[in-house]
This record gives sequence, C-alpha cells and structure tokens, in this order.
Amino acid sequence: MRKQTFNTQGGDRVAGFTLIELLIVVAIIAILAAIAIPQFMLYKERATKASMVGDARHIATQLMVLHGAGENTYTNAPTPIVGGTPESVTAADNSVIVFTATTGNTVTLTGLTATTYTITVSNPSVGPKTVVRAEDGVCTYGGLPC
Repeated sequence: MRKQTFNTQGGDRVAGFTLIELLIVVAIIAILAAIAIPQFMLYKERATKASMVGDARHIATQLMVLHGAGENTYTNAPTPIVGGTPESVTAADNSVIVFTATTGNTVTLTGLTATTYTITVSNPSVGPKTVVRAEDGVCTYGGLPC
C-alpha cells in the first residue's frame, strides 16, 4: 500500500493511513468479533452446564451418604441449596453431612421419600435450561441427556 503524506501548516509532511486502509482494518475486526463472540458464549454455556452436572452428582452422593448414615430416607435433606451457601444436616448417627453447590447454581430437591429423590439444578446464566437427576442416575439438561 502506498503511504500518503500530508502538508501541515508548518510545511512538514506527515505520513498517515488512508480511509480505505482504516475501513479494511475495521471490517477485519468486525468479522473476527462475529466469529469469536458466539464461540465464547458456547464455551461459557458448556462450562456452566458442567458445573450444574457436577453439582447434581455431588448432591446425589451426599444424599446417598445421608441415606446410609442411619436415616434410611431422603426426607431430611435441605432444599433449596443456594450456591456458595453450605447447608448441613445432622444424620441419625450424629454425623454432619454438608450439602454445597457452585456459586450461581441453585439446587432444588423434590419427591423426597424413603427411596426416591429428584435433583434440579438451575443457573440464571443459561436461562430456563436445568439439569435434572433422579435416584436412578438418569441426568438431563434442557430435556436432553447430560
């Protein structure tokens, strides 16, 4: 590309970019942003989904510990469990079981009986999609398998 020089009031010549060169640079940046931003959003959603699935597995493990600690039921489990705020339960054998969730996630336990439970993990950053895990280990995210 040809550099153009311009005369200033003092008579010195100053090199600069042409308008076309600047427009080309702006267009390239816009194209890169159009590609990168949607990819970043997908990465962010996948990371959030992974934290939600991880929380569902962790809570399922804690429910099994509670069930095996002399409770023989899931009905004493805390709900909801808000991310960043641990909830604890003292089991029948006097052991303390701590339920935690990742910051940003909210875990809700429903259908708590002696043999069944349903874990629902939600996060506002992924909208209405939730992770649902039942006592049989089946896990779904937004209605699809985890």
